Amino acid sequence: MKTLATVIISAILILHPSLGWTKEELTLIRGGSDTGTTSQRSDLYTTALENMGYKVNRVPSMPNNKLIKVFESMTDPVIWPITTDYGSTVTLDFTAEQIVALEYTGEMYICHVGERTNPSEAKIGVPKSIPMNWVRDQLGYKTLVPYKNNGSTRNAALAGEVDAVMINQKSANNLKSAGLSCGVVEGITQTAFLLGKNFKDMDQFRKDVALAYKGKEFSDWQTKAGVTNHLFTGDTDKDYQTARKGFDVWAD
Repeated sequence: MKTLATVIISAILILHPSLGWTKEELTLIRGGSDTGTTSQRSDLYTTALENMGYKVNRVPSMPNNKLIKVFESMTDPVIWPITTDYGSTVTLDFTAEQIVALEYTGEMYICHVGERTNPSEAKIGVPKSIPMNWVRDQLGYKTLVPYKNNGSTRNAALAGEVDAVMINQKSANNLKSAGLSCGVVEGITQTAFLLGKNFKDMDQFRKDVALAYKGKEFSDWQTKAGVTNHLFTGDTDKDYQTARKGFDVWAD
């Protein structure tokens, strides 16, 4: 015969499955700063998946090369929120089976700081993840100044350190609000996707991630971040081709 305490605990677990970890235990790994887009996506995935009954173990941010080693060596369930610009600094042979979800794509922008707009004369600031040869060959800029990330590149524009900057959609929105002129760069985008492996039922996990991504918390964040170009298709092979192509452009 069940005691009253047992009944209460059972009811709590039904209403709040995250307390009972009714699904798999997984590890979430990531790179980047503790305040950037990848960190924010990681927080959203953690909350949503735990509410579904998964136990999510978080580890501190790692350098890119270490991330690859950890991801490749893991034998337990693991997920990795990533963007295609990683292709500029690392070699990663991910597979279609490891694609959990393709999330969204954001355009890259060039914002002009002053009157010097001719690429052959202007000094352009770029995040160090940008493929420098691509900027030189495709856009014609001769003088490139690398910065740590999109945030520091945006700050360089605000400080007038360069004539132009090439940055992501979120930072471009900040600069447009500050009165700078920004335009979309054709031929290169920053695509966000989620890698994962070692799940007992990857198809079911993909469905759960789809529910997480379409939930209110993710939706509110997307609106705030200005994310509009959603790529969540559910077609794993198609998503893989999109992610692979984007990764390779950044590796140019």
